[in-house]
Amino acid sequence: MAVPTDIVTFHTSAQTWSESPHPLVGQIEPHTNLIPLFAASVRRSNPGARLVLLTDRRTVVPCRFDHVERAAVSQSELMLERFRLQRAWMRRPPFPRNIVFIDSDTLILGDMQSVFNEPFVLGVTVREVPRFSWEETAPYNAGVIFARASNNPRQTNIHDELIHRIKRMDPDYWAWNGNQLAMRDLIGRRKSCETISVCGVYVRVFSCSTHNYRPLGPNEVIDHCLILHFCGTAKPLMRIYAERFGLPA
Repeated sequence: MAVPTDIVTFHTSAQTWSESPHPLVGQIEPHTNLIPLFAASVRRSNPGARLVLLTDRRTVVPCRFDHVERAAVSQSELMLERFRLQRAWMRRPPFPRNIVFIDSDTLILGDMQSVFNEPFVLGVTVREVPRFSWEETAPYNAGVIFARASNNPRQTNIHDELIHRIKRMDPDYWAWNGNQLAMRDLIGRRKSCETISVCGVYVRVFSCSTHNYRPLGPNEVIDHCLILHFCGTAKPLMRIYAERFGLPA
């Protein structure tokens, strides 16, 4: 019998550019408008999964989720808050469930059960071949994290340590980019398909080229991709790819 899966995203409408176009990335519509595309991709590719939104106490939910978990969220500590809420969800009964923590500017194209056929406790994604200079500094994309169903209390050790490391950084990193830098320093520079022990748990490294891929243009061949991630300047491509796959808005 397959283990149930939670697909869990974090979103708050108070975040900069959630409710207005982003002038720096060529985005022509608010990010919140794109979340129904993400949800539609989940419903199609993983119809048995529970779709979960982690959010603050005021955000208006932009489409149907199976569960909405609300908490106090500090806008100046968004990366810290995301890890805190993820950690709380991992500790939340009932157990066991596989969990995919994923950004809402993504499209899921395949069955997440295939990921959990690999042996690991926590899975992360690495940019093996940097395509931008800043990716040399931030080799991991923390927008996709896999957590295997487990009753092991050590499972959240990595989140504990990541939160600890971000809090030691300049506060500017608490809201942005601190998560990726902390992950780099904790896990080290690894290649995909490696499984290593970190904080007492086994971590599997997946490639961003298949499990967290950022398209650079509208016509790429992405048959090998399980997840497309439209972060940064790729965000305007999300609706183009959603229409390509016939996803309802």
